[in-house]
Amino acid sequence: MGRPFRIEGLPGGPSKWLQRQWNRPYLHASSIDYRVVVRSGQLALSPDSARMVTLPSPEGELVVFATPHGFTFLEGNDGVRCIHGPEGTEMQVTCQPRPTIRLLRAVQLGITEGLRRSGLLPLHASAAQDAAGVQAFLGPSGRGKSTTVLHAIQRGWRLVCEDTMWCDPETLRVWGIDDALRLLPDSLGKLGVAIDSSWSVGSDGKTEVPFAALPISAQPTGTLTRVSVLRRDPAAMTGYSPLSSREAVLALWDAIGLPLSPETGHATSGYIARVVRSVELSTLVLGKTPLHF
Repeated sequence: MGRPFRIEGLPGGPSKWLQRQWNRPYLHASSIDYRVVVRSGQLALSPDSARMVTLPSPEGELVVFATPHGFTFLEGNDGVRCIHGPEGTEMQVTCQPRPTIRLLRAVQLGITEGLRRSGLLPLHASAAQDAAGVQAFLGPSGRGKSTTVLHAIQRGWRLVCEDTMWCDPETLRVWGIDDALRLLPDSLGKLGVAIDSSWSVGSDGKTEVPFAALPISAQPTGTLTRVSVLRRDPAAMTGYSPLSSREAVLALWDAIGLPLSPETGHATSGYIARVVRSVELSTLVLGKTPLHF
């Protein structure tokens, strides 16, 4: 995504995990001199001025000690120290060859915060693209993001992401970083996909189906041209309706989440305003009639 990324001296387990997450050919182009480095190292104690922040995660709460320039995560003798600077983000990681998933989440948090500081926006959204560009579908969990993007790709759109993507607000370039589609059993049936016992199933009943196993066309990069906020209304006709700039800003903040640093939060506010000014905005009402693209 235009930012150099290095892994130095980490044990095999966390190193391989990071490689799986970020070593993708379409992310390799480097055009901005803001680097993210993850290296093995000893941790310094958190400064007295650090504030304790509790963050939600699938494995339970993640507690970090945040400062204006980074954070520290401690778990027994292991931990992560993340330091942001004007030229990049550096993480010092102390861990076993098989670290806990919570420690890996802390490493991922450091990468996310670094990329935010470099000028990118993380979006919890599904997205697909046609000849006009990428359309992002926003809404809280359960609103229908996965179902909506599935309808789009069944009608010839190319899949960008099902859950997470990054956006450069300067160029509107987006990168999907999912490698699987999370689907309920009825959606799997509509696609005619036979379930593989090796696929993981989440607590919400959704099966993670690798893109390679799906009869779909995927293109994880493109230019964002439209943001659609999903709204369910069983009594209404399905279709698009206008979305105000204020509603779009609120929906984007929900999709992006609050950064740890107030400084990054201020910058994010400006990035969101730029996106809202640059793309088409709409509400996509999911009502009583079929969804067509």
